[in-house]
Amino acid sequence: MAVDAGLDFAIVNPHENWDIDDPFAKNLLENKDKGAVKYMEVFASFKKQIPETETEKLTVDKQLYFAVLNGNLESVDDILNKIIASGDSNPFRTVNDNVLKALNVVGEKFASKEYFLPQIIMSAQAAQAAFAIVKTALKKDETSSAGKIIMATVRGDMHDIGKNIVGAVLESYGFDVIDMGINVDSQAIIDEAHKINPIAIGLSALMTTTMPEMEMVVKLKNAARVPAKIIVGGAAVTEKFAKEIGADAYARDAMEAAGYVKTLQKN
Repeated sequence: MAVDAGLDFAIVNPHENWDIDDPFAKNLLENKDKGAVKYMEVFASFKKQIPETETEKLTVDKQLYFAVLNGNLESVDDILNKIIASGDSNPFRTVNDNVLKALNVVGEKFASKEYFLPQIIMSAQAAQAAFAIVKTALKKDETSSAGKIIMATVRGDMHDIGKNIVGAVLESYGFDVIDMGINVDSQAIIDEAHKINPIAIGLSALMTTTMPEMEMVVKLKNAARVPAKIIVGGAAVTEKFAKEIGADAYARDAMEAAGYVKTLQKN
């Protein structure tokens, strides 16, 4: 691409293999390789679990499972229409069981470094789409939330990418996520918790200068006797810091956050 743009001279490492016509990198940079799937198939040993052409031979519930596992958002709508039209007595349960099973495998593959962040995001988006479609098709009282969770980036911090990823993954597991946004006042978080009675409050901070706000939320929660558990995360946040401020859990990434919140359902 640089050569096409007029590059005349480049300083590179002569000991590395430089292919100036690498189609995988070119397609990735030109956004033709959605989710970097082809690039990682070649360079990171990432393999789709089953090709899309082969999923047509599977039962419709298995098609949904592999759509989420492969992060194939485009096929979700058609698969869900098949499930709903099939006369399934409990389509929400069918969706819930297969989506969660796929997400659990996604989490395992992420932990083993077989999957990376693009796959997490694509699978979460596919799962969210599946739940959204089935909830729209059914009457509201036929579905139920796995629990309410507040997500917020603490006061003084304007970063929300990590928070948004965690929220998307939690929603894909069936949780009702109330995203309060960025730069959220500590007392406002507690006030919202009083209103909706969430099972957990997820706090995000990217900068070390805003991390003390997490401790403020913990103190306000304890003083107000709000029963929700507090999960903290962010680039500079550590498990040691979480323990020091009295948070209930530290999540390194979205899958860890989901894993912890799922344990709350069992208690």
